[in-house]
Amino acid sequence: STNFTKVKLNATTDLTNIDQVIATHNAGFAVSFSQNKFYTWGTNVYLGNGTARGNRSFATEMTNPLPAGVTPVMIDAVFHQTSGEGMAYFVLGSDKRVYALGGGTEGVLGRNSTASATNWINVTGNNGVGVLNDAVYLSAQNTAESHPTVTVILSNGSTLAWGAAGGANQIALGGSSTLVPRVPQGTATEFVYALDNGGHVTPMLNDKGEIGNVGHNVAGAFADGTTADRATYSFVPLVYSAGTTDRIIST
Repeated sequence: STNFTKVKLNATTDLTNIDQVIATHNAGFAVSFSQNKFYTWGTNVYLGNGTARGNRSFATEMTNPLPAGVTPVMIDAVFHQTSGEGMAYFVLGSDKRVYALGGGTEGVLGRNSTASATNWINVTGNNGVGVLNDAVYLSAQNTAESHPTVTVILSNGSTLAWGAAGGANQIALGGSSTLVPRVPQGTATEFVYALDNGGHVTPMLNDKGEIGNVGHNVAGAFADGTTADRATYSFVPLVYSAGTTDRIIST
């Protein structure tokens, strides 16, 4: 369509009361905080009820992964076109756990496996030990059809990441897929306020107002005066003109 249309539950009923929507390469994911409901639509999507992935032309309600008394904080998703596994979904609950579902390509479900999951699972803790239970912020690579990655910020400002290396170490965890959450190289002493998993770069903002980047530094995408790719985080003030730097307010 060349015009905006409404997402619908069926031919006559609009999808309403939605608080957050994630649009990936070929599918969508939405949540209603007030109703504690999750919806998906598009190509190769999962419902979390044990059924195989399939295509949905209308928004379809998913199973709720959260235990009684736990509410959704935020959602994100990735879509992997090449593998045919389609969507992988992530929900951060008020219990600070991350719940995952869908295609497991390159370990993106964070459970030490590349297998898909048709029921919701818990992402494991650091280095695959126990269950991740201290996350306060969630970001998944939802912009490209490959290189699926996820990063979280923990309550102490540290970060954990997992998934695809992306050819240029785009989550600072080496040149091969990481199947369980690990600490990105160069971030061990940083307090991170914000981050975003992109298709080629994964920028972070620390408590000093400095930006850190890894991945493909095409045409100076890191905005720090460099053009070389980077595999380990290095945090520097934003360079906004030749020889001039500044720090972003991060409070």
